[in-house]
Amino acid sequence: MSLLRDVLKKNQQGPGPSSSRLSSIGTLLGSTSSKRSVKSYAASVKSAGGATIRSLAESMLSFYSMITLGGTRVPKRRRPDFSTLGVPQWYAEDPPPAPLMPGTDVPSPIPAIYTSATAGVLHARNEGEKPWLGIVLYSHAHPNNSQRPIYHQAAQVQGEVRVLFKKPVKVGSIDIWLTVASDSVLDIFKPPMLGMTATLWNREKGHPKTPTGRPLEGKFPKGTFVFPFEFPELPTDTLVKHPSDTKIRNQARVPMPPSYFISKVTGFSGNISYVVGVNIVFDGIGGIDDEFDMPFQYMPLFKPLPQVKTLFPFIPTREDWPFKREVIGGWTLTPFGGRGRLGEEMVEVEGILGVQEPAVYTAGQTIEFSLLLWSTNPLALEALGQSAAIEVGLYKSDIFALDVMNPRTSTRKNRYLTKVAPGRTWRTDDGRPDDDAPEPEFHMVQLPDPPSPGSKPQLSPAAGGSHRVKGAPSSRMKEMWVEDDKTEMAESEKAVVQDGVEEPDNIDSKQKENQDSFAADSETLAGSERAPHRPTDHFVRLDGEVKVPVCSHPSFRYTHMGREYVVHLIISHPQYSHISPNATGLLAEFPIWYVVDRFSHLPPGVANAGAGRPQDFSKLPVTGTTIAVGPDAVRAPVSVGVPTTEKRPTGKYTRYFAF
Repeated sequence: MSLLRDVLKKNQQGPGPSSSRLSSIGTLLGSTSSKRSVKSYAASVKSAGGATIRSLAESMLSFYSMITLGGTRVPKRRRPDFSTLGVPQWYAEDPPPAPLMPGTDVPSPIPAIYTSATAGVLHARNEGEKPWLGIVLYSHAHPNNSQRPIYHQAAQVQGEVRVLFKKPVKVGSIDIWLTVASDSVLDIFKPPMLGMTATLWNREKGHPKTPTGRPLEGKFPKGTFVFPFEFPELPTDTLVKHPSDTKIRNQARVPMPPSYFISKVTGFSGNISYVVGVNIVFDGIGGIDDEFDMPFQYMPLFKPLPQVKTLFPFIPTREDWPFKREVIGGWTLTPFGGRGRLGEEMVEVEGILGVQEPAVYTAGQTIEFSLLLWSTNPLALEALGQSAAIEVGLYKSDIFALDVMNPRTSTRKNRYLTKVAPGRTWRTDDGRPDDDAPEPEFHMVQLPDPPSPGSKPQLSPAAGGSHRVKGAPSSRMKEMWVEDDKTEMAESEKAVVQDGVEEPDNIDSKQKENQDSFAADSETLAGSERAPHRPTDHFVRLDGEVKVPVCSHPSFRYTHMGREYVVHLIISHPQYSHISPNATGLLAEFPIWYVVDRFSHLPPGVANAGAGRPQDFSKLPVTGTTIAVGPDAVRAPVSVGVPTTEKRPTGKYTRYFAF
């Protein structure tokens, strides 16, 4: 505990000048004399027994990243960075229209005419009664597979309201509304992002059957009535605010999000809804207003730009690997790493996962990626570098809360991952396997024999310089000795610190030969000092792929809700026990931006067929329950909606509780 306190105290003080590495280590150990500190530390390790050695080694291993010669933190590649794809650029005021996502383009032409009609009715409240109120919407929904109308950016929502009155009633007005709203456990009373309305009928418009130019004073007549309507084109983007109120640049515009719903038990819940609804106001005492909503699906369309394949960037040494996700040579490289036990050995593995930039894909395309693994332990790479040891999958990631528009470390927790497609990897030297190749199987590696009870710590040749000490401290932590007091250090024990201590001058030539060939000779040089063994870097490269399936939602980010997709890798092996970071194995991932280009299959010119001419909606196939319209039905003129900031009157519940 005293070592931990001293380490933290030193780290808070910041870097300071030091005359030598031993003096810095002495400062970290909290003693005025580095030599006495090392001797007492090593003596305590020797006298305390195996349990203390193991616990102390693991403690130093956990805080190794804080122990540095100058007091600065040693950077490590651990968890993959969080994603920032789709995060908008913020402005102080008047943000410009939302730009295209890099790697995307405007979609293939959307057909000018609608393909189907979707109907819905307000079901009767009493048994045996027929529906009296319904809505029909014309859209690009598939006649056989779609349960809701489907619209895309810049679409014009058109339809009609059908009313069946069996007797005259006191109707005050009939209004149609189009609202786009979002609500969640974090923003209950947020106003809608879009509202449009049109008055289909009111008393000022006079008698619906025989217009006289005078307001209607009596009751609304019985019969079947059809009220056509149309709204202006849907906008392509909307305004969002930064989740932090202290930001000066706190406004941006993002593409209109798709229809979306998420609900987790004891977790986050929210939705983005697109609704066309009708409100009917009844006059008189005892009149109860009624309303009916018909949700529709909004799906923004984009297409990915074609990619020109480039070679994986050449990085000469591991020291040149990035510590954060960045683009190098046209590839997005994501570093990661971790440590664990391979048998009795503590091993450390780092890697970079690369995908060609920009990572924009649509259904049917194949995501190709490359993976580089590094370790000083060749057996670790032999085990974890197998195709069977790497589980690959394309996951949908539902992100939520404040991290959507302001990604940070907690984004890894504030999300729900669901696997949507499997993937695979293979050794680059072996080449891509056939599509029908069998699943790879695990191959066990030949581990060195464990040390006998009571034996001294020995360097494992296979570990490239790692120790086997009843718990195996990190392979990157070496022995340290004090040059001025060699005899006492050899008697007490050698402390575990960083490598890089100068080699003593009085080591005989025989010992130097043994040290140079230490990878082939694991005998302990008892009773004498030796220079630390320099670990050897080992690398393995693999390639992989994932075929993108048809997904329900495109990638998007909106206030408190978002959807993105990640290629997620879990690297593990039966002989490997993972320790850090906390997970079932080494984790690596990179995000992709998924887009939908629905009409790319249409031949050129087909989409514009019928443009500029009125469409006969009566010939469209109808899906759903509708109110029958006969020759005696009364059809009103088309009502055109207008944007509004007014709130739609409703008697439906409002979300009052956070959970």
